[in-house]
Amino acid sequence: MPPAILLSRLILSAVFLLAGLSKLRDRPGSRQSLLDFGLPSPPASPAVLLLPLAELIVAIGLLPASFAWISAIAALALLTPSSSPSPRTWPEAASPTATASAAPLQTHRLVASRPRRRPSRLAALVIYPGPRSRAS
Repeated sequence: MPPAILLSRLILSAVFLLAGLSKLRDRPGSRQSLLDFGLPSPPASPAVLLLPLAELIVAIGLLPASFAWISAIAALALLTPSSSPSPRTWPEAASPTATASAAPLQTHRLVASRPRRRPSRLAALVIYPGPRSRAS
């Protein structure tokens, strides 16, 4: 296995391990973060536990080569919502009924979401060789 893919797996694993543990450690903050992202209140309660568990499973799954490919797909699925701007960052002007006095586009939030795309690129790098490249 190329060193770049192995390094990507290790970095992704560390990112998901830290993310999962920090969400488990601060459940009220995690719930508020999910609500701020736009998740409705009823599904936010189980998501506070399920999301960090999924992140920990992905972190562990990225370590053995036999599970790395499928875990990288799961990592990409978990990263996709966080690498796109939250619906709350878009202006009201996007709606067809908006008036001329709608709030301007909050570009600082759109720019701030760019660094979160980097782990998605690492997941894509792990996925790229396919499931057959299992030698670590």
